[in-house]
Amino acid sequence: AVDLRDGYTAAMERGEAVRDQQKYWNNVAATLTPMCKALATESANQIAYDAIQIHGGTGYMHDFDAERFFRDARITNIYEGTTQLQIVAAIGGVVQGHLAKEIDTLLALPFEGRAAELRDMLAGFNAKLAEAVKFVSEKKDSAYHDLRARDLVEMATCVYVGLVMLRNASRDAARMAIAERYVLDSAVEVEKRYLRVVSGDMQLIEKKNEILGTSIRAEEFRTDANGFMFKGRGAKCEAVVRLKLETKPSEVEATLVPAEGDSVPQEIPVSFVWEEDGGTLLLSFRNEPGLVEIRGQV
Repeated sequence: AVDLRDGYTAAMERGEAVRDQQKYWNNVAATLTPMCKALATESANQIAYDAIQIHGGTGYMHDFDAERFFRDARITNIYEGTTQLQIVAAIGGVVQGHLAKEIDTLLALPFEGRAAELRDMLAGFNAKLAEAVKFVSEKKDSAYHDLRARDLVEMATCVYVGLVMLRNASRDAARMAIAERYVLDSAVEVEKRYLRVVSGDMQLIEKKNEILGTSIRAEEFRTDANGFMFKGRGAKCEAVVRLKLETKPSEVEATLVPAEGDSVPQEIPVSFVWEEDGGTLLLSFRNEPGLVEIRGQV
């Protein structure tokens, strides 16, 4: 794909009318490049990890090369863009269907016997991918889109790589066993990620503060014409509190009554951001065990 993109780009520079071809292969290359980097580096890390496990304690020592291979592999999914950044780069092409034509071309190849059965499995994976992409697109929620981006990219990777391996196996029978293993392993992976996407589960987003331990349990919250008052308790953490208000406050102060004995209230620094579109006040402060009281004046 990269060679075809570069070739058509050079042809355009010579004045040839190949703009559509250049655009097509540019989109394909822009999708496949981060997908390949993510797959190769994550696979290298898993293989190196397994190698150390197989060797046991000696795999961790300098006596064998396993520990060096692990160190060498570990940096690959960090430099030149982490795996997370590869997902960001690839998800647009996956959602927009930039690989659809190539996948359809591979599915249409004249596979026979076991290869045809595996091709049909991959066609099923592709149908689940399309359904998952449609689900996320119709949800129109950028947070959910970002949350499930990796699932969609991994599903697309399983489909495309499986078909390429099957095509190569049809040319060289010695490759069939590994192609079959890849497709069979992908069945579980695709199903897991498909169910995760279409579940619509937003708990990780909605409960992120509780999960991260940055939530404060509200005990009292009231508002009046002069401002608001909030009281709550929580663990020691970098706390985040969201309050729905009618008007943006001009001043916010926070005090903490420590949990130990009869300690006197102490003022604590608090920063706040007003989200105009939702009428939400976002408060951030370092919480300690005890009762925190936050007051805001309009």
